[in-house]
Amino acid sequence: MCIEAGVEIIALHFNHNLRPEAAAEAQWLGALFKAYNVPFYSQEWQFTGAAVQGRLQAEARNARYTFFKKQCAELGVKNLLLGHTADDVAETTLMRLFYGSGLQGLKTMAAQQNMSENLTLHRPFLQVRRESLRLYLKQRRQPWLEDPSNANANFVRVRARYWAKKLNMVEALCLLSANFNKLEAALKPFEANLLIEKTEGKTFVDSTLLTKPTYLQTRIIKGLVQTMTGHYPPRQKQVERLLTHLKESTKPYELGHLRWQREGGLVRVERPKT
Repeated sequence: MCIEAGVEIIALHFNHNLRPEAAAEAQWLGALFKAYNVPFYSQEWQFTGAAVQGRLQAEARNARYTFFKKQCAELGVKNLLLGHTADDVAETTLMRLFYGSGLQGLKTMAAQQNMSENLTLHRPFLQVRRESLRLYLKQRRQPWLEDPSNANANFVRVRARYWAKKLNMVEALCLLSANFNKLEAALKPFEANLLIEKTEGKTFVDSTLLTKPTYLQTRIIKGLVQTMTGHYPPRQKQVERLLTHLKESTKPYELGHLRWQREGGLVRVERPKT
C-alpha cells in the first residue's frame, strides 16, 4: 500500500535467533523486499543471558526496540510503523490481568508515541483484527510468515491468545482497555500536582504520594520509569515493594533502572551513576 501510494519505506527486521528457522525467515524477507525495491535491514540477536522463566520475551522485546531506535537514528527515519492489531491489544490486556497489573498496565497500546526526540512510533492496525489482515493478504496473493512461537503455550502471551479467542473476548478486552485509558486521562491533573520538579535525568516527587490511593501511586511510578528510561514498566508487586521501602526507609532503592530515595518531603528519582 505504501509503495502504491508513493510513500518511501524502509523495512526493519530483528532476528531473535531463538528458533532454527529464524535465519531462513530473515533471508526470505530480504528477498521479498528486494523484489519490491525496498531497502531491508536486519540484525541478529546474540542472547547471552539466562532464559529466566517468563522474562525471555521481555528481554527480546527490549533488544528489538533498541535495534529499531538505533537503526532509525542512523538512517534518519522519523516514523516507525508496527503491526500490532486489535488481537494484540486484547492479549496484552488479558496477560496483564494474569499478572495483577495496575491501571497503567491495563490501558491500551498507544496508537502513536514518541520513542525519542526524532522518532515517532505508529501502530496503524490497533482497530483491525489479525484475521482481517490475513484475508487481505490472501486476496492479494501475498504469502506471509507465521511465527511458530505464537503457538508455544510455554509463553503467557500465547495462553492469553488462546483464551481470548476461545471465549470470544477480543472486542470486550479492547473496550476494557480503552476504558482504562479514559480513567488514566482523568488522573493526569492529580499526577501533575505531585511531580514537583523534572530535570534531565532527575525528578522530585511530593512524598505525600505515599499516602495516596495505590492506583495513583502505581501510575506515577510506572510512568516515570517509562519516560525517564524508555524501559518497560515494572510489575505491580515490584511497585508495591518499592512503596513499602519508601515508607519505612530513607535508604536508596533501585527499580526500573532508576534510584528512588525519600528525602524529607520529597522522593528523589534519578538514574544510578555508573
